[in-house]
Amino acid sequence: MREIFIIGTIHDKNLMNIKELSDILEKIKPDQLLIEIEEEDLNHESFYYKPYPNEMVCAYYWAKDNKIKVNGFDYDICVLKNISKRKLDKVLININKKIKGFDWKEFNKKENRRLFDEDDEKSIDKKKWIKREKIMLTNIYNKMVKNGKIVILTGVGHLDFFEKNIKGAKFLLE
Repeated sequence: MREIFIIGTIHDKNLMNIKELSDILEKIKPDQLLIEIEEEDLNHESFYYKPYPNEMVCAYYWAKDNKIKVNGFDYDICVLKNISKRKLDKVLININKKIKGFDWKEFNKKENRRLFDEDDEKSIDKKKWIKREKIMLTNIYNKMVKNGKIVILTGVGHLDFFEKNIKGAKFLLE
């Protein structure tokens, strides 16, 4: 029997608490950890050539230290619209204002996931975003073990998509 848990993260080292994340993983004691890093980069531990989020790299090493099967599922595609650096900087400033005072776990709650919708509309190419998520989902299903506890660690921006497409998954921090 397979049990799937999904945890959303914030790709910001100032907001993520790696100790809290490790404690959550310790409680679950997964048989497999799927993380938002490309499988090829995981196999070569080439995290320094691409700017992978700190929590994903730390989760990888946590899994290795605990002898947990770990796989990557990310797909490398630029999902940003062709906008000026100035406009993108304004979007990022706006996002930083919105997330101030929040704990990373709070973005797993549905009502807080909507905080970024307006900013995403300004900066994200929806077609590329959908393509990326579909390929990520395919990668997850291709790598997922048939039995045991599986934790999928992904950015909170993908939670709604995974909720719709991974039936029976438990969203731990919702």
